[in-house]
Amino acid sequence: MSMLTALAEAKMSIFTTFNLGNGRKISAKIVSQNNRTTGMIASVKTCWWIKINTKPFRRHMLDGAKFPHIIHFTYTVDGAAYQGSSCVDWQLRCPDKGERVTVFYDKNDPA
Repeated sequence: MSMLTALAEAKMSIFTTFNLGNGRKISAKIVSQNNRTTGMIASVKTCWWIKINTKPFRRHMLDGAKFPHIIHFTYTVDGAAYQGSSCVDWQLRCPDKGERVTVFYDKNDPA
């Protein structure tokens, strides 16, 4: 994995976890267009660098710890294949590799 990819994934996970930037607004706009297709999860990575403690008192370091995940997926729009990635919030169930997911895309720019 290149250093630029690692930095991009760290930025994505931090911005999603702490609700920073305008990523939520852009996502809401794309979802509101209701253009969707089925995608396939290509890989799942756990963001070990962001630990969310869910218990006020812990017996050991990982007691109650939750972590967000970065997923990479592939999808097809009008016969053209695309790849994407997204951060899955620590509160949501992370899909497994090979699982099918719904992908929302911008009709003007499916990538």
